[in-house]
Amino acid sequence: MAEGGGRVVVLLGMHRSGTSMLARLLHALGLRFGDRVLTESRPDNELGYWEQSDIVDLQETMLDRLDRTWYGPTGTLPLPDGWRARPGMGALVDRLREVLVREVAASGGLWGFKDPRTARFLPLWRELFAEAGVEPVYILAVRHPDGVRASLLARNAAQGMTPERADLLWLVHNRDILSAVGDRLAAVVDYDSWFADPARTATRLTRVIGLPEPAPAALEGFVRQDLRHHAGHRNVSAPLALSLYAALAESAPEPPSPDRYGPPLARFEEAEALFQPWGGALDEAVLDRWRLEGARAALASG
Repeated sequence: MAEGGGRVVVLLGMHRSGTSMLARLLHALGLRFGDRVLTESRPDNELGYWEQSDIVDLQETMLDRLDRTWYGPTGTLPLPDGWRARPGMGALVDRLREVLVREVAASGGLWGFKDPRTARFLPLWRELFAEAGVEPVYILAVRHPDGVRASLLARNAAQGMTPERADLLWLVHNRDILSAVGDRLAAVVDYDSWFADPARTATRLTRVIGLPEPAPAALEGFVRQDLRHHAGHRNVSAPLALSLYAALAESAPEPPSPDRYGPPLARFEEAEALFQPWGGALDEAVLDRWRLEGARAALASG
């Protein structure tokens, strides 16, 4: 039975799509993100990730145990069927539930969080929000696939990132978001819009969330051209990614129409279905490995 109350602003988007800048700006405008937010400077994100550390750690662990580490070779596959019944998953889900209840209570009823991994677990989050009796406000940060591709190749080359995998990751994350909450998106933030008309974007977001409208001075210093890497697009990414991006960006900051993003999404899902048998074979291999490791552990402890 639902209990509690309040609203949760869920910042969604593919990695390297401007979610950190979006979270940092909303925090400055009055949205509470809690006390466990990653704000330290790093070479690939000089102003911090603005991610709730508990949520990042838990969702990263879940993806790792499901053999879906987001940047790895199986990171673009759907989550395995029945994944919540796998060993250890229940405890991790319980901890996510605890984080949600704790942070909403501590925030006074309006709390926000951001982690690109959330895209892969949105059906679960929708259940958790319903159980807690909170209203989610979904905001999608989207960036041109060329920009995401270039950023991933620069940052994740050591993990074997390729242009093709970057494009597929962009499609998978945005597909998962639209499939789970497309009709409930409150706003879309195109990364490039921050550098073209930041006031319009910020004003729209504060109205959607229920924050005071920002004064022009409040935005000074937040949109820094010197931190805008990989600007300019040659449209070299996968055609499906470019089509889906166009459908999302043209409506921003308003929610996109399913009539516009539906066709490219359907074509992607048709193509993805061709690879389902391969994904199933990989999942069986992972399960076999778990069974073997469990047997070894039992022998060692016996």
